[in-house]
Amino acid sequence: MAGRLMNYVTPYPKVNTTLTEWVEGLKRLLGNEVVGLYLSGSLAYGDFVPDRSDIDLQAVVRNPLTKTQLRSVERLHKRLRNAVPNGRIGLSARTFPSNSCEN
Repeated sequence: MAGRLMNYVTPYPKVNTTLTEWVEGLKRLLGNEVVGLYLSGSLAYGDFVPDRSDIDLQAVVRNPLTKTQLRSVERLHKRLRNAVPNGRIGLSARTFPSNSCEN
């Protein structure tokens, strides 16, 4: 179901495909550790320029990632970067343990 919903997140089909793969990949790799996934930057604010802008993504997780989880997420990000035509869209993502957001 997530794949179909992601088809309409942005007016850019290739970006939507990348977002879908990121969401589904993180959910597959991290499962219930994922608290939230967020899109920010130019794409979220309406300043996105195809073939020039990058995609800024953040993931909030319940606990710090293990080394194995981190390597898996890094492989996912590398695969997504390589899948983008012309390599012109960068992908940056950060993970923040949810307890680091508490006061």
